[in-house]
Amino acid sequence: MTTSTEAVTAATPRRPRSVLRRAVTALLLVLVVAVVLVPVLATGFVVVTARAEGRAPTDVVVVLGAAQFDGRPSPVLEARLAHAETLYSDGVAPQVVTVGSNQPGDRTTEAAVGQD
Repeated sequence: MTTSTEAVTAATPRRPRSVLRRAVTALLLVLVVAVVLVPVLATGFVVVTARAEGRAPTDVVVVLGAAQFDGRPSPVLEARLAHAETLYSDGVAPQVVTVGSNQPGDRTTEAAVGQD
C-alpha cells in the first residue's frame, strides 16, 4: 500500500523545463560543437589548400634574399633558388629576379649570389 505523498507524486505530471534552462543547454551545445568543429574544419581547409597546385603563369619569379656566406648561398637561399629554377623550367615565368642586400663587411650581396 502506498502513502498519500507517493500517490500525489506519481499522479503529478513533470514540469516542463524552463525557457532559460533550455536556452542555456542549447548555448552550451553550440559552444561544444564549435570548439570541436572549428579546429576540424580549419585543419581540413589547410590540408586542401596545401595540396592545391598554385602555379598560375606569371611575368616574373622573385627570389627573396637570405643569408650568403662569402659568395656562397645559405641553405635557405639555395632552396629558394632551386625552387625558382624549377618554376622557370616548368614555364611558369620567363624571368627570374633575385633581390637582397648585404651586411657591413660583406663583399657581395644576396642578390648577386642568387644571380650567380
